[in-house]
Amino acid sequence: AESRETAIKLLLEKMVDEESELITFFYGEDIDEKSALQIKESTSRKYPDCEVEIHYGGQLHYSYYISVE
Repeated sequence: AESRETAIKLLLEKMVDEESELITFFYGEDIDEKSALQIKESTSRKYPDCEVEIHYGGQLHYSYYISVE
């Protein structure tokens, strides 16, 4: 993908379905809280039927871990 945001968008399109209720982002050491909140806001707009959460994960090698339940 051209950007991290595009990669997240494309990944969520594959992960989220009509049964999904919760999307959780664990953001890594290289992401600041402001950027994580922007991802949360755009995801909430795209998937209004899902609850979206962000948590600091602090992982060194990955910008985000993403969970869809």
